[in-house]
Amino acid sequence: MPAFVNMEEYPRRDHFRYFCTLQNPFVSLTVPVDVTGLVAACKATDVSFYLAVIHAVANAANAVPQFRQRVRGDSIVQYDGC
Repeated sequence: MPAFVNMEEYPRRDHFRYFCTLQNPFVSLTVPVDVTGLVAACKATDVSFYLAVIHAVANAANAVPQFRQRVRGDSIVQYDGC
């Protein structure tokens, strides 16, 4: 069950309010990631690289509280996991 974020204490409150005024409030970012070690480990253990990447990305996303947050109406809720 998600918990509502206290907007009065939320450090990114002003950012949230600004993005709520936008018609398409999304941001995208692309960065290079070295997966050489993951490729080698997958080959050595005969594990699907695709599934290993999905697992790694899910773990990384769950480690960052802001990635577990969703907008609900005029508020933000935070889940325990993605």
